[in-house]
Amino acid sequence: ADMLNTIFHEDYLIHSLDSIKNIIEDFMPNHKNRWPQSAINWNYNVNNIENFCSNRRNYAITHLRNKFGLPNLALLNVNISSPEQGYVNLNSLKIEEDHWSGYYFPTIPIEIKALPKNGYHFIQWLEFPDSNANMSLNISDPLTLTAIFESSNNSDIVINEINYNSSDEFD
Repeated sequence: ADMLNTIFHEDYLIHSLDSIKNIIEDFMPNHKNRWPQSAINWNYNVNNIENFCSNRRNYAITHLRNKFGLPNLALLNVNISSPEQGYVNLNSLKIEEDHWSGYYFPTIPIEIKALPKNGYHFIQWLEFPDSNANMSLNISDPLTLTAIFESSNNSDIVINEINYNSSDEFD
């Protein structure tokens, strides 16, 4: 379901199509002059691809549900208390924004892990106070998970001097 929430998402596909179309479109007048019959349906074909992009995710979801007998998708919201303090790995995705939403199949467990950045540590999942940073969950609709991080009081050890040829008089 990670791909359904990212590269199969309509916004991503339409943006990709538009970027490719904008590059090619500048060359179309010369192309039509050189080969007049080859690009007669240029706009029609681009519109067909855009229509495919708009519907691809829904077809993929329907196919997966039918093939594997899966229930309807459930909404998952992932929040990060302070994105500058940490991020979340959700299955194959790295989530770094303070709020992210996606849809997952309730009968397929998700793997979620809160990872603190340097100088911070993970405190808890707001909705599951006694849980670890790593969880495997079957989600229900809707489910919200909020990773809470805070500053570490531990300072990093920095070695700023090395004495290569120490005198015998020193320990």
